[in-house]
This record gives sequence, C-alpha cells and structure tokens, in this order.
Amino acid sequence: MTMLQVPAVDLQPFYSGDPAARKRVAAEMDQVCRDIGFLVVTGHPIQTELMKAVAEVSLNFFSLPEAEKLKLKSPLEGTAGLRGYSPMMDESLSHSIGVKAPGDIKETVTMGPPGASEARYLMADDYYVCKDACNYFVPNVWPDKPHSMRPL
Repeated sequence: MTMLQVPAVDLQPFYSGDPAARKRVAAEMDQVCRDIGFLVVTGHPIQTELMKAVAEVSLNFFSLPEAEKLKLKSPLEGTAGLRGYSPMMDESLSHSIGVKAPGDIKETVTMGPPGASEARYLMADDYYVCKDACNYFVPNVWPDKPHSMRPL
C-alpha cells in the first residue's frame, strides 16, 4: 500500500478491555509501521501536562553540549536494550533487517521503567530474564543534567 500522508491510529479501543479491539489496534499499528514507519497516535491515556513536561526536559537535555550528553552514553555498547544516549549517526535502523547503511540522522536517549531491573521484578516473572529479554531490563543511566530526567 502506498501512503501519501502520515496516518493517525486511535488507541482508545486498545484500552476498552475487548480482546478483539486490542488485536485490531495492534494489527493497524503493525501495518502502519510496515507501510510508512510514521504515525500519529490518538486516544491514549497520557496527560497533556506529562507530555509537555517530557518535551521540556527532552529539549533541555538535547540542547546540552555534545560532551555533556556523551556522559550518558550506554555502558552496553552494541547490544540490544541500550540505555542512555546515542549520538547522531551512532545507530542504523537498517542493520536490524540486515541492510548496511550510514548511521541514522537522529540522537536518542533510551530508558526503561524505573525499577524494572530490580531483583524483585526480575524474579517475579521469567519475562524479564528469558533469552528474548536480552538486555531490555538493565538499569537506566541517569544524566547529571537536567535533574528533572530522574524519577521523583
């Protein structure tokens, strides 16, 4: 399918409790990500105030000098489930499908839920330690600045 505009995906049915609705939303997300790779998400439960706060702290972090951002570079270089900062051209999404290409023109900070790496979570369910979990549940790397990136 050829996409001429970025589609909007309404997540509200996903939160309805109806398993069939959840599958429809998941299938729609899957199709959009395969066809175009970009989407607008609506119908989610995230508060506007939280989105504004995340945007502000993100702008504060990414406006730092490169040397300051590099202090947050992941200790898990080259592994799945990175934590921390990845500078411009450091990653290439095409490598995930076996295609060699220059690095992507983006910089990111990757974090997981605070506490996901703690033993009480890890021992509760094999989900966190199975082979497929790779390094997705490793501790977060927190920056010195801005302090507001750290959990309260």
